[in-house]
Amino acid sequence: MVTIEIRNLSSGNTWYLWSGLRGFSYTAETKTLYLDLASAGGREVPPGIQVVSRHPPKIPKQVPCPPGQIVVLLLQVPNRTRTTSVAGQRLTVKEESIGPITRVICDLGYNEQPASLTASPAAIRALLTEQTHVVHTEATVNIP
Repeated sequence: MVTIEIRNLSSGNTWYLWSGLRGFSYTAETKTLYLDLASAGGREVPPGIQVVSRHPPKIPKQVPCPPGQIVVLLLQVPNRTRTTSVAGQRLTVKEESIGPITRVICDLGYNEQPASLTASPAAIRALLTEQTHVVHTEATVNIP
């Protein structure tokens, strides 16, 4: 479990924070955990793979953060990473444990307007790519 506290320092605007973990990675060499709460989602298609259909984009979970207030996000982060790749005709899977962690990097997305559950796919794509602000932060972790 990872806890992130966000304080809205604006004087009059409520921020709508993306509260769902959209991706994560861990680098054992630097003991760094990267948390992505900002990307628009979707992965690049590897060479040789044909996409048959495209699903509408998903609206991220949002939590309002009024001016001057603090919001606490509790993120459930898996304790392992799993990487898949295609080697010839075979699918290979590599699993690695997460930890120890001494540094956390987080990209947090937020909007100035809440997302509409009835928005068209084009409006959702615009929200995810053009109307989202991203805050990049890093923290050192001291675990006794």
